[in-house]
Amino acid sequence: VPPRCEANERVQRLRQICTESDNRSITETGVNTNNVHLLRHILADDRHKVLYCDIPKVGSTSMKTLLLYEAANVSSMDDINVWKNHHNPHSEHLLRHFGLRFLTPSSYSMKGITKRLKEYYKILVVRHPFDRLVSAFNYQFIQFLEAPANYAINEAIYDKEHGVSANGLAVFTKRINLTQFINYLLERAMRNQTLNGHWEAYEKRCWPCM
Repeated sequence: VPPRCEANERVQRLRQICTESDNRSITETGVNTNNVHLLRHILADDRHKVLYCDIPKVGSTSMKTLLLYEAANVSSMDDINVWKNHHNPHSEHLLRHFGLRFLTPSSYSMKGITKRLKEYYKILVVRHPFDRLVSAFNYQFIQFLEAPANYAINEAIYDKEHGVSANGLAVFTKRINLTQFINYLLERAMRNQTLNGHWEAYEKRCWPCM
C-alpha cells in the first residue's frame, strides 16, 4: 500500500473515532480544568501557528530541533551544526526562551488554549507501536543503561524476574531482555500504573481528538 494511501486511511479512521460521543474533540467540548491536562505535551509555536505533540521515540528530537532552528532564525548549515552542539532541544527553559511553550494553564489561559486549538496547524507523528518500544528499549537499556533513571527501572525488573536483589552485581551482568521489558509494561498497563514517557501510549501522551 502506498504510504500516502495508508496515511489517508489513518486520518479517516481518526476522524471517525473522534466523532463518537465519548471521543469528541476538546475544541468542540471546550477546554476546561478537567481536560486541559490532556494537552500538556503539545508544544505551541505562536510565530508559525503550529502545534506539535511531543512524543518520545517518534522523531521528537528532530522535530523540536527544527522548531528551535526556525524560532532562532538559524539559516546556514554551519550555524545549525554549531548551534546544535551547544543546545538541548528537550530543555523546556530553552524552548520557552525562543517562544515555544506547552499548552498548560501556566503558559496560556483556557481561552488562549482553545483559540490555538481552533486556528493552528497540528502535527502528530507516530510510528508502529512495537517499533517504538524496541527503539525505547535500545535507548534506555542498551545505549544509556548507566543513566540513574534507566538503571533503576532495569534493576527493578531484574529483581522481579529473578526473585533476588541485583544489588552488588556489575551493571553489565544484570541487563534485562526485551521480553522482560514487555512483560513489565503489560503488567503496569493492566494495573493502570503510570508509564515512562518513552513508552507511554500515544493517546495518553497527547489526546488525538483536538
